[in-house]
Amino acid sequence: MEMQNIPMVRVTWKDAQDSDGSWTSLEDIIAHEPATCQEVGWLVYQDDTKIIVMRSRICTGDELEEGGAHIAIPTDWVTEVEKLKVEVEDEENNIFSANSYQSVHAK
Repeated sequence: MEMQNIPMVRVTWKDAQDSDGSWTSLEDIIAHEPATCQEVGWLVYQDDTKIIVMRSRICTGDELEEGGAHIAIPTDWVTEVEKLKVEVEDEENNIFSANSYQSVHAK
């Protein structure tokens, strides 16, 4: 698989959030919310049932050979997928010490 065809993304989703098991007022129990989670990595797979994001990779040239630290998230849980882009270092103003990723939507 060619790396240039695999976008870098930040995925946001809702997930179950357990309590700590301590005695809790009914009011606080009812107010308990799911967790908002995020993952950043390469979007290697997406269909109607799941999205798979991979954080680590081994490439030979432009070809993806192996991946690691990956997560499969049910599509129904996903609230947002943001494609990220590389922002090149601004040597004149020394804004970045290295290349960095930012949301395509960021200003």
